[in-house]
Amino acid sequence: MALTYAKTDMGFMGDKRYWFGLVTFDNAYPAGGEAITPADFGLPTSIQHVLVTNAGGATDHIPHWDVANSKLQLVDLTTEVETVTADQSSTTVHVMVFGY
Repeated sequence: MALTYAKTDMGFMGDKRYWFGLVTFDNAYPAGGEAITPADFGLPTSIQHVLVTNAGGATDHIPHWDVANSKLQLVDLTTEVETVTADQSSTTVHVMVFGY
């Protein structure tokens, strides 16, 4: 499966594009996190910044953007959730993406 994207707003801020919305993880969290691409957010070329926070609900994971590998990760304090089969389908995060 894959991430589910629910856009709440999209537009321009100065010379950058932005995408605001909710992202829901699926039932098979891959080791290293979920890969994201500019196309996932309607951006033509690149992701410059991703701000990600919990959307509430019962979760013991902290969302994080791995800049070097362009992945959304779920972190349990200091250790990334590494289990490939971990069901994270109840985890939804607020995401703000800026890019070109």
